[in-house]
Amino acid sequence: MQSTMPRSFQTICDICLRDVPGSLKIEGDDVFLCKSCEEHGERQVPMSRNGKSYLTFDRHYHTVFPPEEPPPNTVDTYFFTTNRCNLDCSYCVVEANNYDYFGDYEIPRFANHLKTYQGPKVSLIGGEPFSHRSMFEFLRLIEESGKTAVLYTNGLALADEDVVRRVIDVSRRRCEIRMTFEGFAPEHYSHFGVSRVRERKLAALENLAKYGIPSTLGYTIEPSTQQSQDRLREKLQEVIKYAMEQDFVRGLTFQATAALGGIRHAKPDDIWSVDRVMDEIVEASPVPIARRDVYLAQRLVHLTARLFNLPLCAYVQTAVLFRAGKRWVGLDHFFNCDKLERRLDVQLDEWPRTSRRLLRALAADALACAYPTRVPSLAGFGLRMLPVFLNRYDFASIPKSILPLISISVCDRYNLDSHVARRCEKMVHSRVGGQEIIESCSEMTIRQTRERAAVDQANNGSSH
Repeated sequence: MQSTMPRSFQTICDICLRDVPGSLKIEGDDVFLCKSCEEHGERQVPMSRNGKSYLTFDRHYHTVFPPEEPPPNTVDTYFFTTNRCNLDCSYCVVEANNYDYFGDYEIPRFANHLKTYQGPKVSLIGGEPFSHRSMFEFLRLIEESGKTAVLYTNGLALADEDVVRRVIDVSRRRCEIRMTFEGFAPEHYSHFGVSRVRERKLAALENLAKYGIPSTLGYTIEPSTQQSQDRLREKLQEVIKYAMEQDFVRGLTFQATAALGGIRHAKPDDIWSVDRVMDEIVEASPVPIARRDVYLAQRLVHLTARLFNLPLCAYVQTAVLFRAGKRWVGLDHFFNCDKLERRLDVQLDEWPRTSRRLLRALAADALACAYPTRVPSLAGFGLRMLPVFLNRYDFASIPKSILPLISISVCDRYNLDSHVARRCEKMVHSRVGGQEIIESCSEMTIRQTRERAAVDQANNGSSH
C-alpha cells in the first residue's frame, strides 16, 4: 500500500536547507515526511509506525486548527538568559559553552519586556539559567510583574537547599521547575565529565519534594540510549513509577535528541519522531495504555485547546494517567474508547463548529461514552483540570491525581512542517551578536540550523 496524503506544506531539504515542497506518505504501517528537492531529489523521514491511526490523528489536528487560520497568541515567552552551562551534554541544542549562539541577557532589557508582555508565565532557559550572575534578579522582576517564573534547569544548583529556599523566597512561590533527569542508576551519568552529577540531581529532587515546588521532569532519549530497547523501557518505567509516587511531579516530558546543535549532523534514523518516542512510553508505562487511546486523548486535547483558543503544537502527544483511589488507571477506565473515537470522527466530518456547538458536542460525547458508574469521578477530574486550560497550560494547576506523560520535540532539518511551525506556542527572546531577536521557537531552530551550516561550510573551506 502506498499513497501520498493530500495535505502538503513547505519544508526544507535536510541537505541544502533550501525551502522545498513537503507531504506525508504512507507505506504499509510506516508514515514518512517527504521532501522534493530539485538538487537532491526525493527524500523521506520516518514520522510514525502507526499508519492510518497516525494519519487520522494528523488530519484531526489540521482540521481543528486549519493551516490558513491565524494562530492564537503564544502561551509562553522564553528568555535565553545565557549560553553558559555547568554541564557539557553532547546533544545540547545550543552547544552551550562550545559555540556562542547568544550572549547573556541584560536585566534592563528584560525589565522593559516584562512591562509590555501580557502572558501569565515567563520561562528562563539557557544554557543553564543558574549560570547567569543575575539569576535571582530575573526572578525578582518576574515576581514583581505578577507572573509565574518557569525555570528550565539541569537541577545541579537545586542540590543546595539554600538555593531552593532563595528561589521560593524571591519568587514568593510563583515558580515552576522544568528539570532534566536521566534516571537513578549510576550508569546514566557516566558520560558526564562533571563529578557527582547523579548525587546532585537526586538531592535536587529531594529538595523539590521537601518544599513542594511544582515540577516537570524531562527525560532525553539520546541516540546511544536507543540501541537497547529493553533497557530503555526499564529506564522510562523507573522514571514513570517515581513520578507516580511524588506529588510535586506534575508531569513528565520525553523527547529524542533533535538534529540541532551538538548532533546537527545526525542521520534521519537517529532522530526519533514524537510518535516514535510515544511508542516507547506506552510500552514502558506501568499502567497499561493502548496506543490508540493516546491518539484519542490527544484529540480531546486538540478540541479543548480549540475551545479555549489556545495554541497547540502538533508535535505533542500526551498519555494521561489518573489516580483512582489507591491505583492509577488510563483513559479506558472511564470511557468506551472505541465508541468515543467513532463519535470524534463524526465531529471531524461536521467541522467547523462554533465554540458553543463544540462544548455541547464534547459534553454529549463524554456522557454517551463514559461508563455510568464512573461519571462522578470523571466529572471531578474534569473540574480539577479546568484551571490548567483557563490559566493557559499552567502545569502548577495540574492536580496531583493526574500525571501527563508527554512526548515533545522541536522543529529541525528533518521534521519541519510549515503548517506545524506556524502554530508554535513558544516565543523566544535572545541576544545574538549584540542584537535583540524575538521569534518563535520553530523560527529560531531553523535559523540556527542555517547559520550553523554556513559556519561549518566556512570552516571546512578554510581547512582545505
